[in-house]
Amino acid sequence: MPELRFALLGEGNSDDALLPLIQKTLEEPSLGLLPSVDLIPVWADRHQLSRAHAGAALFISSIELFPCDLLFVHLDADGPNRTIRTVEINTVASEARRQMGSFPPVVPVVPVRTMEAWFLVDETAVRRAAGKPHGSNPLNLPRGRQIESTADPKGTLRQALRTASELPRRRWHEVDDIRPRDIASFIDDLASLRALPAFQAFEAEVQRVIEEQGWPARLG
Repeated sequence: MPELRFALLGEGNSDDALLPLIQKTLEEPSLGLLPSVDLIPVWADRHQLSRAHAGAALFISSIELFPCDLLFVHLDADGPNRTIRTVEINTVASEARRQMGSFPPVVPVVPVRTMEAWFLVDETAVRRAAGKPHGSNPLNLPRGRQIESTADPKGTLRQALRTASELPRRRWHEVDDIRPRDIASFIDDLASLRALPAFQAFEAEVQRVIEEQGWPARLG
């Protein structure tokens, strides 16, 4: 069976939470990869890359250490839209391709405003991660496109986990260590994420790249 090895290069340690969402995106029937392709996720851990690497050197180092057919690069928008960060990633990818001559396609992963926004879409996943899947405390999560207007998605998610846990304030530290990856593991489908323009753009870019590469026919 042909393989599609895809790697994620993130900003920090918690960015591996995006891998399950990327995997689910690639598993969408409309892309035509499954069941004929074996999807192999790779976490391009920055701790294994030289601290001196930045820009094109970082991209090149990541695929030398973590070879892949498709490279996802995550940067938070840190603002109300994804344009600046997307252009930044694509510019660096073009320079890496110029230097190497051969470089895998790159897909920017740019949540608005931070990665945690993508985990605010699924109340059930938040409750399950907090250990209270049938809890009833109102989480007051933003809905739909309101999520991308949330000033502090990270803080909003942290407070939602505390509330969902139903623990007293003195024990909130017990849920403050819950990682985004823990929430991601409980997101069963992408329907809620598709309400977010940034995710819509990401998904469209994945489809464009797969069509451009002629996958799955040209894999193997």
